[in-house]
Amino acid sequence: MRVVSGKGESTVLFFEYGLILLIAILISNIINRFLPVLSVPIIQIALGVIIALLPIEFTLELNPELFLIVFIVPLLFNDGIIADRKTL
Repeated sequence: MRVVSGKGESTVLFFEYGLILLIAILISNIINRFLPVLSVPIIQIALGVIIALLPIEFTLELNPELFLIVFIVPLLFNDGIIADRKTL
């Protein structure tokens, strides 16, 4: 399933992959209910590996500036809020 042309096709495939990831999160929470010994992140990593091994070709090009704004900045802000001011 490779998108060669058409922005509409690309949006549909991106939606399908997002839906697959949401279903994997749901499955990980269900597995955690039955096996509370396993933590949710470990289950999610295992499901991510399984999804990565599926014969689906998906490429996601992410702009580095967008990555910084979406992921890094909120994490740094959260760490700044939680940090102990006396130890700084």
